[in-house]
Amino acid sequence: MGRSPNPRPAHHKLDGTFANPPGSPPRNAGLRAFVPFIGKRLANMRQKFDVPPGHVIGQADALAAWHGLDSRDAIAWLGHASFLIRINGRTILTDPYLGKVAGPNGFGPQRFIAPAIAPKDLPRIDVIALSHNHYDHLCDWTLGQLADRAHHIDVVCPLGLKPSFTRHGFARVHELDWEQRVDLGGIGVTVLPAIHFSGRGAFDRNRTLWASFSFEAEGAKIYFAGDSGHGPVFRQIGAAHGPFDLAIVGIGAYEPTAIMRAVHTNPEEGLELALDVGAHVALGMHWGTIALTDEPMFEPPVRFKAAALARGLDPDRAWIMAIGETRALPRRFPRN
Repeated sequence: MGRSPNPRPAHHKLDGTFANPPGSPPRNAGLRAFVPFIGKRLANMRQKFDVPPGHVIGQADALAAWHGLDSRDAIAWLGHASFLIRINGRTILTDPYLGKVAGPNGFGPQRFIAPAIAPKDLPRIDVIALSHNHYDHLCDWTLGQLADRAHHIDVVCPLGLKPSFTRHGFARVHELDWEQRVDLGGIGVTVLPAIHFSGRGAFDRNRTLWASFSFEAEGAKIYFAGDSGHGPVFRQIGAAHGPFDLAIVGIGAYEPTAIMRAVHTNPEEGLELALDVGAHVALGMHWGTIALTDEPMFEPPVRFKAAALARGLDPDRAWIMAIGETRALPRRFPRN
């Protein structure tokens, strides 16, 4: 599907690139903030961490837990922003980054936690939903590992990203603009706004779109935030598309604030985003897998839980999962 017809949407710029929704936080950090940040990241690219007990479930147990719920609506965390989501008997894989390095030609931050399930051992995937093209969300190695299944997988991605999949043999690629929807075997997938940017090299900044998603079926309605900062657009999403049983929101990669606030949510902002879209349960992601930024690696879940407590929310409404854990999806709001 091509770009939206005239009148030109506000996020479509005249030069063919894309922009964030009106009211989004500006990206105005200068070199004085970026230079020390980049230097620190390069120095710590292969940093090791002491992983707390219970943070990771082994693959055998992860697969047993997933299959143990049979055909029930469920979600499993593979690490970072990669989830298996089963609704209405079909399984969605979000942001397929299951490789070792988030970068080109083996250069980039290296994950210190292996994915919960290796690509070759994943259960049947019916839909891949990709939020944007950064290396820690779109992994060519992972897509190559799934290429033997490409004939039956539907891909939903923002504008400009179809070639990223067709070169790996995926033929059923639905390239959508914000507010466009596709129905896939009993699941409605709507591409929605997010506050971020795109690019995989020095010369393609914002030439493909970024997005969040709504997944809707008779038994569940799930919001996946992708990568995003926080802004007024999420209240608009909640009014137009909510409420949601579950919102999966970023809670990591937020320091230094001067750089990251415009593109990622910290734990408190992630919770607010989930409440803005009308979610009953918020699930924290984008932490505990790969070191992208400067905050302590295992700080995000502590702050996320504290933010929920400060808002007077029941602890069961702020989920932190182990990598490899499966949970039955919450059902708060009846579907028509």
